[in-house]
Amino acid sequence: MPSTTPHTTGARRSTGPSRRWLLPALCSAALLASPMAFAGHHGPHGDHSRGKPSAETCERFQDGREGRHQQRWQQHRERMNERHAEVAERLELTPAQRQTWDTIRDEQQAKWQERMAERQDRMRERCQEATDEQ
Repeated sequence: MPSTTPHTTGARRSTGPSRRWLLPALCSAALLASPMAFAGHHGPHGDHSRGKPSAETCERFQDGREGRHQQRWQQHRERMNERHAEVAERLELTPAQRQTWDTIRDEQQAKWQERMAERQDRMRERCQEATDEQ
């Protein structure tokens, strides 16, 4: 029987647990960090949270005039209310379940209203700051 010789071109390094996770971890870190590398404030409208509202926007807000998209939002709300009712019908809910379903919807709308009130307060403050600086 012929004798076999071990492979002599070089010793193979063991790929223990410490080496197996290094490359995937580096690739994952690079992929996770890439959006942050490209993120930034591009142009005059890039940073909406810190920008000052225009005089026209503040005037419209203080006069209580509806925003330019108010009609579209109203149509959207109507469509969502219709969809809510259609889904409830498809689910064939009992009256008690339907009451719970409607309560959940009311709670969601109340949270939305609360967030909108907070946004309006922030807008009021920003407009006040803008008028104070002038």
